[in-house]
Amino acid sequence: MVKLDALRAAGARHNETFSALPDLPGMPTSLRHVLAPLLAHAATGGQYKWLLLGDDDTLFSLPAVLGLLAEMRLPHTEPLAISDFLVHCRYELSTKPGTPGAKRYTAPVTRDGRCPTAPAPAPAKGAAGPPTPPCILPPAAAQPPSFRQQPDCPPEGRTSFYGGAGVILSHGLLQRLARHSLHAQPVLAPEAPPASSSAVAAAAAAADASFYGVVMSTYSLAGDTLMSEAWRRAGISFTPPPPLPHQLPMHSIAKQHQHPPCITAGGGGGGGSGGGGSGAPVPQCRRFGSLVGFNDEASPDALVQRHRLAAAAAPEAFRRVVSAHLRQRKANATAYLAAMRELGALLAAGGTAAIQAAAGAGGGGPS
Repeated sequence: MVKLDALRAAGARHNETFSALPDLPGMPTSLRHVLAPLLAHAATGGQYKWLLLGDDDTLFSLPAVLGLLAEMRLPHTEPLAISDFLVHCRYELSTKPGTPGAKRYTAPVTRDGRCPTAPAPAPAKGAAGPPTPPCILPPAAAQPPSFRQQPDCPPEGRTSFYGGAGVILSHGLLQRLARHSLHAQPVLAPEAPPASSSAVAAAAAAADASFYGVVMSTYSLAGDTLMSEAWRRAGISFTPPPPLPHQLPMHSIAKQHQHPPCITAGGGGGGGSGGGGSGAPVPQCRRFGSLVGFNDEASPDALVQRHRLAAAAAPEAFRRVVSAHLRQRKANATAYLAAMRELGALLAAGGTAAIQAAAGAGGGGPS
């Protein structure tokens, strides 16, 4: 049982508040997730620029978020969703007669291949790079999906953000949804003579593109997938941030100069394979959930240690890590909350404590 009064009292000095939405009878549990940004938009009266959205076990580094937004120089008034931890879904038919196909996932993917342009590389220290181009989808990529008999990954909307790593949403996106995409979806299309069938189809497609039309459908049981699809039908996909300066070590303390760079001499993305598009950075260069995997099975203690090592070995890159996903797994509540507090402090401090500890231990820190 969540003690909201205690949470609100603890958060008041930080200008924070907490709310909880119970399950709604007959509705998918993901409805709480997909309504969260809209409820926050209404509760604040739109008095914000950027909104951080994650799961209940997502941690954000506010210094890294602010640094990222300053680096990207994007207008908060435009409809934008920022992430480089994406999930790519495909549907594979079975080769065995009578056996249904199945969904296959690739994650993390750092770039949405539907975006028309690649992001600008991260600028050198003290230098201002060009603004990051936003990912606004062409009309052909914002059409309702073509469903098949089995629940599948339609080619029109197969890319979503990973809720555990979080996403940054602009005021402009929530304002656009609130003003233009929240009309209700009709249950049945009106009858019409054949001559006007195209008009009826257009009206049905417009209704199907509504935010509620997506999130109240059976498109997916996952909130991050539903939101990604609703934003796609509004013409919005994921604007990728510039990558980290170099890859972070995950399991050992190596000297900083041994880490492969994420920006090549030609401005490319450090290898390009597995990034979701030509020239896309490899997954090890992502800034969202930089040190966690998709549905990571590691224990909370192991994930905290992974971040400690990376902070000590590569402090410049670690300070740019935007988020982390700390799943409870089989840890008891006391141990889990202790790990959550330690990781939150580590991210907020940019890894300073881990760097100092490594130096005090007599080596292993960056050169």
